[in-house]
Amino acid sequence: MALFLSACSVEARPASDELGDAPPRKEVIQPEGVTRLPVFSSGVRTGDLVFLSGAIGALPGVYPPALVEGGIVPEARMAMDNLGRVLEAAGAGWADVVKCTVFLADMADFGAFNEVYAGYFDSDPPARSALAAAGLAFDARVEVECIAAAPPAEPDQRSEVATREAPYASELAPEEEAEGWRLLFDGRSLAGWRRYDGGAMTSGWRVEEGALVHVGGGFDIIYDEPFADFELTLEWQVEEGGNSGIFYRAALGERRIYHSAPEMQVLDDDGHPDGGNPLTSAGSNYGLHAPGVEVANPAGEWNSVRIVVDGDSVEHWMNGSRIVAYELGSAEWRELVATSKFADWPAYGLAESGYVGLQDHGDVVRFRNIKLKELR
Repeated sequence: MALFLSACSVEARPASDELGDAPPRKEVIQPEGVTRLPVFSSGVRTGDLVFLSGAIGALPGVYPPALVEGGIVPEARMAMDNLGRVLEAAGAGWADVVKCTVFLADMADFGAFNEVYAGYFDSDPPARSALAAAGLAFDARVEVECIAAAPPAEPDQRSEVATREAPYASELAPEEEAEGWRLLFDGRSLAGWRRYDGGAMTSGWRVEEGALVHVGGGFDIIYDEPFADFELTLEWQVEEGGNSGIFYRAALGERRIYHSAPEMQVLDDDGHPDGGNPLTSAGSNYGLHAPGVEVANPAGEWNSVRIVVDGDSVEHWMNGSRIVAYELGSAEWRELVATSKFADWPAYGLAESGYVGLQDHGDVVRFRNIKLKELR
């Protein structure tokens, strides 16, 4: 059973110093940041075969290990995703898998597991065994181990592969630290983030290649510390037709986060209907203030944003341009709110301090380099 926390690297271990450029007899596949227990490795390649240790539905970035909540379906999906991280580190994919063994704590979950499992194979699934287990580590409902056929890299490529460590961790420059900036996302874990509604985090939010990624069913999340006056910077990327948002000064206790929190819209303007209305286009103060200039990059490209909240003054910046500026509580703001959907929610925009949040709008969206500096 392997515990998965973040990005991956591969460590080649020759069995002898006399191997020279020959492929190592044993190549350990050890995702960087994964808890490395002394009794097993996450994966091992020998010859053309990669053996993957059993994986459960443990949340990435959480230690001590915690299972994703919600039952067999989210656990199965997370277990398969955890195996996928090791496959990727080995330079392989699901199409290379030749055999899997599934251990189920309750065989009544067999059908539900199969529905998840089948989605990872386009055609010709691998050979497989399914066994009932009297008990699994951490009271998991399912554990999956696999074997893949994946030849090692050529000799002139092995040294690069063996030392590959993706620079996914977010870091502050010394001058940023001196200025009071702090990381809200470390690029490796979900530490500090929780669901706005107070429920358990699901596999709908995960860490992939240094980005905080929503893949579906993750609910709106917040950073677990309120801020009053601050400067927030980050980068976002959506897929075609994608929709999400960045909330600020969210107050707890509302049914929905947007019942209290203003939102900077995150959107594929060209692929989503909201892009046709400036008030709901990328970078807008959603529903109230349109961007003064259209600077959003298309789907699949990163956008750099900056949100400044200083007292009642708010600014939205994107890709180097200030695109929105307004005053909370001003006569103009009150008039706009009164003629919008926000008029139905009396807490909207009134919090003097609140939480930074990211929206689950059902689409795939990525955030990275999330940094904040308090102004007072």
